[in-house]
Amino acid sequence: MNNKTKLSIYLIKSEYQDIGQIVDEFENKQIIDENTLLYYKQADAIKPTWVSSFFSSIEETSYLYNANTRALLLKKIRIDNEFRIFGIVFGYGKSFLNDKFIEERFGLKVTLNTVNENSLRRISKVQIGGNQKASNEQMPSKANINEFDYNFDSDLINGVTGVSQNTDYLQGIISGSDSLNVTVENTLENIEGFLVDTYHVYKLDNYKNNFPWVDQITHVKNKALISNLDNELVKLIKDNNPNIWMAVPGVVEWDYIKCFKYSNSQECEDIIIDEVMSTIENFSDITQLKRKKIKCIGSLNELVIDEWSAYKCLFGEVIYENKTYCINNGQWYRVDNDYVKKINDDYESSVVSDIIFDDYTKDIQNEGEYTKQYVKKHKNDCLNLDTKVVRYGGGRSSIEICDILRKDKKLIHIKMYSGSATLSHLFNQGVVSAELLTDSNFLLAANTKIDEVSKENNIIEDYSINNINDYEVVFAIISKDESTLPRIPFFSKISYSNAKRRLNSMKIKYSICKIHKA
Repeated sequence: MNNKTKLSIYLIKSEYQDIGQIVDEFENKQIIDENTLLYYKQADAIKPTWVSSFFSSIEETSYLYNANTRALLLKKIRIDNEFRIFGIVFGYGKSFLNDKFIEERFGLKVTLNTVNENSLRRISKVQIGGNQKASNEQMPSKANINEFDYNFDSDLINGVTGVSQNTDYLQGIISGSDSLNVTVENTLENIEGFLVDTYHVYKLDNYKNNFPWVDQITHVKNKALISNLDNELVKLIKDNNPNIWMAVPGVVEWDYIKCFKYSNSQECEDIIIDEVMSTIENFSDITQLKRKKIKCIGSLNELVIDEWSAYKCLFGEVIYENKTYCINNGQWYRVDNDYVKKINDDYESSVVSDIIFDDYTKDIQNEGEYTKQYVKKHKNDCLNLDTKVVRYGGGRSSIEICDILRKDKKLIHIKMYSGSATLSHLFNQGVVSAELLTDSNFLLAANTKIDEVSKENNIIEDYSINNINDYEVVFAIISKDESTLPRIPFFSKISYSNAKRRLNSMKIKYSICKIHKA
C-alpha cells in the first residue's frame, strides 16, 4: 500500500490566470514544468523557548530542537473549457499565499457536496448575531447538524469535517473551509486527476438538498460591490456608528496573550475601534485599514504570535441598496432577502412592554445611575438588583437576576443601545437568568440575595420569586429613537429572535421596550 499524504488544497480565483504572479515574496522557487511551480523555504533547527525555561538543568538538549520547512505547490490545469490554478500547502506554506487570491469556501463546498447530513464529525462556526464568538465543536461519531450546538439563525459555518459518502471521489475523512483538507495516496505525478475530480465536485450544488441553510448567509465576491460596501463602511466609521466595531478575528488562546499593539509602543488589552482609529491620521480610505497592522503579543516571550490587518478585525452591519450585509473577519456577507424578511417580521410581532419608563435625561451618566433613580422614584413598587449578583455553580460564576425587580412580577434588564454585541449580551443575560430561576437550587440562592437586598434597604415587602412562569422578562433599551418598538440592528433582531425562542420553550413571558433618551 502506498504512503498517504495529508494535503491542504486551495483554489485560486478565476480572474488570476498567470501562475507566476500568484506569489510575490519567496526564498526559493523550482519550476517543475510550465504549469507547475514549487515555492519553498528551508528551516534550520531552532531551540524552542521551553527548552531553556524548563529543561535548563539538562546539558544536552539539541535533540529537542525542531525545524519547519514550508512549501507551496501551484498547479495550473485545463478543466473542461477553462484554466484553474490550485495551491497545495505543505507545513506552513500558506504564508506564501495571499488571501486575496483564494476562492472563499472552496473546501467547505467540496466537503458539503461529498458528505451527507448524517456524517458530520466537526463544525467551525461564528456567532454573527452578537459578539462574533468563534468556536469549534466535535462529535465522537458521525452526527447530524442538529446534534451540534448550532443555531441556524445566528451561526455562520466556516468549516466542516465529515465522512465522505462519495467513495468514487474520496474515501474516509474530508474537511473543508476555504481550504480542502484530505489524506490521499496521490503524488506529484498523478495529483492532476484528483484536482480535476475535486473541481467537478466543487461545481455541484448537491449540498443545497442536505444543507439548504448554508446559503442563508453568503459571501460577497463581486469586486465592484465589495468596493461600494467598503466605501459605506468608511462613512460609518467616520460617523462613529455603533453598528461597526473591532474584535479578534478568530479563536485565540487568551492564556498565552499579553496584549495587542496598534503602534510600536501602545499596549492594549483588547482591540477597540476608537483606539485603533486614533492611530490613523486623516482617515478617509479603506486601504488605510488594510495596511494598518494589529499585533498580538505573547505572554511568555513578548514576541508577536499573530498579526492581522485592522480591516480583518472589523465586524458589523451595513444596509446598502435596501439589502443587509455584514463584515466578518475581513469578508463581506449578504443576508438572504427571505431570511431578512423572516427575522424582520418576527421582530415586528414582538410584544412591547406596557411599563411607562421615566426618560433617561442628560444629567444621568449610565444605566446603573438610571436604575438607582428609577427605583428611588418608584420605591413602593421596585427593588434595585443592579450589580447584586448571585454566586452559583462554583468558581467565579456570578449571575445577575435582573436590574430591577418589580412587585407586579416583572424582571427588567436594562442596557444602553450601543451596537449588536451589547444588545446580544442584554438578551442573553435575560434568558440565562430565567433559565436558572427554573432551577430550585439557584432559586433558593436568588431569593436569599433578594432578602439580603431588601433588608439593606429597609424594605418590608416580600419580593421573593416562587415560580418564574408567573413572571415576565422585560428587555429595556435606552435609545434616542422615537419609535415604540426599539429600532435595533438586524443582527440584534436575530439575537432577540433566539432569546424569544428559548423563553417560549420554558413558557416564560417576555417583552421589549424603549427607555427614551432625552
